Amino acid sequence: MELKFISLKAVIDRIMMSPLYNSLRFDSAILWAIDIINLIEVPEFFVQKTKVIHVEDYRCLLPYDYVTITKINLTTDGDGLPQRKAMKTTSDPYLKGYPLRQANMDQREVELDYRVEGDYLYTGIESGVIEVAYKALPLDSDNYIMIPDNIFIIRAVESYIKLQYLKILYDMDEVTRDKVESMEVDYNWNVGQAQAQRQFENLDKLESVKNAVSRLVLLKNVHETDYRYATSKEYRRI
Repeated sequence: MELKFISLKAVIDRIMMSPLYNSLRFDSAILWAIDIINLIEVPEFFVQKTKVIHVEDYRCLLPYDYVTITKINLTTDGDGLPQRKAMKTTSDPYLKGYPLRQANMDQREVELDYRVEGDYLYTGIESGVIEVAYKALPLDSDNYIMIPDNIFIIRAVESYIKLQYLKILYDMDEVTRDKVESMEVDYNWNVGQAQAQRQFENLDKLESVKNAVSRLVLLKNVHETDYRYATSKEYRRI
């Protein structure tokens, strides 16, 4: 199922309409929202993107919206010649030191290796062009993160943000423990509803696959009998 998205800014603005939450920090709310999205396990939350990036001095800056790398291809080498080679990740912690060591080694052994550290991608090639396929955060036109436009997910995100903020206020003796516990109940209910709906959506997908297979079998059978029994009732014998 394709998800529609709503800007997280709209969700946070709605939370901050309450006087209790008008001092909520926007950056904190974003971090908490990402935490709860991961807890709910919404696989469609991230979008698949590709981007062409130039490598210089054995490294390049990754896209600012990337979450995880899916695949990387080398498309142009340092001499400007077109390539189409799949690169591979490496756990070698010394990859960043290859420029200093390449005189003592066969560069071909590592030219297709890459390693991600922070916001940078370190490679075994000095320069060239790569195409990166990655999972990214969905962003609106103002680069605000978007979340699925689903009432159960929105409520879960709102209650989690409120709960984390209330915990801070409680530590500062600005709200009572009852206030925090009440929000914990609300949060648990909303998360349960969101997760339950995700399970039903997965069952719906399985049902769609089953129906598609059933239709294929039906079409095969009626074709063999020249559609003579296509409208006849079926009886299950036990």
